[in-house]
Amino acid sequence: MMRRTGLIAHTVSHQARAFTLVELLVVIAIIAVLIGFLLPAVQKVREAANRASCGNNLRQMSTACLNFEANYGFFPSSVKDTGPQRSWAVQFLPWIEQGNLARRYHFDKHWCAPENADAVGTQLRVFSCPSSPSRFRTASGEASVKLTDASGKTTTLKFLFERAACTDYAVVDEVKDDPYFAGLVDVRGYGVLREDQFTRVLDVTDGTSNTIMITECGGRPQWWVRGKLISEDKTFNSAPWASRGNDFGLDGFDMNDFEAPAGACAVNCSNSNEVYSFHPGGAQCAFADGSVRFVNQNVTTRTLARLVTRNGGEVINWADY
Repeated sequence: MMRRTGLIAHTVSHQARAFTLVELLVVIAIIAVLIGFLLPAVQKVREAANRASCGNNLRQMSTACLNFEANYGFFPSSVKDTGPQRSWAVQFLPWIEQGNLARRYHFDKHWCAPENADAVGTQLRVFSCPSSPSRFRTASGEASVKLTDASGKTTTLKFLFERAACTDYAVVDEVKDDPYFAGLVDVRGYGVLREDQFTRVLDVTDGTSNTIMITECGGRPQWWVRGKLISEDKTFNSAPWASRGNDFGLDGFDMNDFEAPAGACAVNCSNSNEVYSFHPGGAQCAFADGSVRFVNQNVTTRTLARLVTRNGGEVINWADY
């Protein structure tokens, strides 16, 4: 009996065998195919989460702007150029739960003054889109400040700034002359937030739900064109969230001539003073009614201009963008 059992065990051990090379390669190929199917799904889920987070940032900023208007009776200016220079974002600080940072900021000094270096170097998640290739960036360079004395004489001072925290959002304050004279837009005009002006809700005659207030302008100070990195620091002066240059006028971009003063390409073409995001298919914009909407990257400069002007009288169809 013992011999028979040993024989059976010996036979079973001879039947067990390892994978052949061909079988191993087949298993590896199957796993690779499964990963190939899985990765796009994971990327889509990640991008959906990033887009939701970015939209929430814009929603916080638009709500802050509306609360500002409800408190003072007017919207903040896009930038403050007379007196101490600063951006719209500096004015928002107390309204986006950044009261402590606002107290560290010297409002009697220019944003680029040494006294404000600590405050403007503070990274804020609300000013950063998670889809940007490098989320928390800084910019260094030279800022120009114009001073006008009582006699009307203007002088320009230069301030060096280092490691100022950047933002992925900006204000579109107007539709510029160049696209108008090139026939790319219907009218010229101002946006909701304007330099050294304080717009009221009654001034937005095109309707708050039809007028963009804040938009994505991601990736600065790097210069990006259609997802391709062109330069490391072209937009350094407009990149910091506190910078006076953190607003721009719409002129569109010409994909055939990067130096052209205007172009028909309006969204996700260039982040040098244009609407730009790293979301596939378009960019998110906060409107003057507090809503956040995704604007298709195929819209023309003409269509986007209709959404920028606050009193242009243009007809807007949601299907157009």
